[in-house]
Amino acid sequence: MNVPFGSYVYNGHKWFGILDTAIIEVFQRDMHTNKITSRKYPVTEGGHKVVQGDSIDIGLTTKDVFSKDEMAIDDIRLEPVRLDAIFLMEVFSGAAKDTAVARSNHFVNPK
Repeated sequence: MNVPFGSYVYNGHKWFGILDTAIIEVFQRDMHTNKITSRKYPVTEGGHKVVQGDSIDIGLTTKDVFSKDEMAIDDIRLEPVRLDAIFLMEVFSGAAKDTAVARSNHFVNPK
């Protein structure tokens, strides 16, 4: 199976399987009740990208990220916070490859 998030084999050894599932989980605190809720946004399933489009809307707006007193964002306070899909894929792919390399290096040079 050839998937973008694994598996990584070197010298006949599998150093990383498949990144089956990756999610972005966003936690948000209600300022009135202090209750914390979370939402999950799938990024990969079965080793494949499931993000549609160029970015992920994570359900937050600029006002959720910056202080209410931050005047510099007054005109964009309601803009959605979006995460770039290509960047996320590079982060997850890089982490999988780094894990494979670290496992291989540890096998060759155990501490």
